[in-house]
Amino acid sequence: MQITLETIYSELQKMKKEIEEIKWMLIPEEEPDDKEKEVIEEFLRNEKEGKTEYVDLKDLIEELSE
Repeated sequence: MQITLETIYSELQKMKKEIEEIKWMLIPEEEPDDKEKEVIEEFLRNEKEGKTEYVDLKDLIEELSE
């Protein structure tokens, strides 16, 4: 297999696009408002106290389809 500059460029463009897609998920565009901050703080407090319940996605799909 011969690697050309076009192949490298194409792969770099794909990687750049993937990075951009991930970046917007990691960096909020604006500061959360007071209600959002309250929800986040409550979640973190519940997580720390072990009160957070996690749901298996497969179980949820089955439950909703019934």
